[in-house]
Amino acid sequence: MASDPRSSPGGPSADLDSPGAAGLTPAGNRLSSEPVLLQALETQERTLGPEHCSTLDTLLCLAALYTSSRRYAEADPLYERALETLQRTLGPRSGEAATCLSLMGRHQKEQGNHAEALEHFEEVLAILLESHDPEQIELAGIYTDIGTAHNNLEDTEKAFEYHHRALAIRRASLGEDHPDTAVSHGNIGNIHYTLFRYKEAIEWTTRALAIFRKAHGENHPDVATGYGVMGLCLSGLHDHHQALTYYKKALVIEEHLYGHDHPRVTEGRLFMRLTESFLNRTQQGRMDN
Repeated sequence: MASDPRSSPGGPSADLDSPGAAGLTPAGNRLSSEPVLLQALETQERTLGPEHCSTLDTLLCLAALYTSSRRYAEADPLYERALETLQRTLGPRSGEAATCLSLMGRHQKEQGNHAEALEHFEEVLAILLESHDPEQIELAGIYTDIGTAHNNLEDTEKAFEYHHRALAIRRASLGEDHPDTAVSHGNIGNIHYTLFRYKEAIEWTTRALAIFRKAHGENHPDVATGYGVMGLCLSGLHDHHQALTYYKKALVIEEHLYGHDHPRVTEGRLFMRLTESFLNRTQQGRMDN
């Protein structure tokens, strides 16, 4: 689901998918330890050459590892090297170059460089539209990335446009009950949240939660995020008792998934305690009167 607005005040994002390309399959699901990746890269460069697809795959996995660890300066030259090689050997409009540009866009987004991220994502879309119909499922991910970038830049009209486009494609191609469709529901809900339209945000988030719970069960990160968003919306509507219920649900899942010392758990615990403190002060004030 989209990132929890508790930690993304400028607007959430959904990192569900990116445009794929044959022979180049980096991204987070293949992250390994840094020593393993460095050793693999050294071996592949020696035996396969620096321009082989497997070498570039490992290079991008290492860059993604640095991005996820917030070692952005170390990731930058790896992305640039991979992109230069792909554009030179396969062409600047190749699917592999598009995949690399998508990863670079997400790298910029993680640093809060949303204008730069948007430039990368729009270039990816231009490449993909040369070989794909605009309504193909392969484009839903990049529409999502562009919508998220616009939301982070506070262009909510464009954000709605692209997230609704992604939703329409996912509904038509995957069905209403697919988790990817739920991602789009959640993204639209989060735009409403950033506009203080809490009732509309609750409607969209409730749809997303129903799908996620059916698909994944209760103990899943997307379910926890949905509960957190519900808590925020209910707090915005001054229904703090109900908000506290959702904050607690989110915290239980996140403690189960990440452990007690994870930053998400610490943040969730803070929101819960702030809400409890507010309710206690309100109750005390009523008693004093």
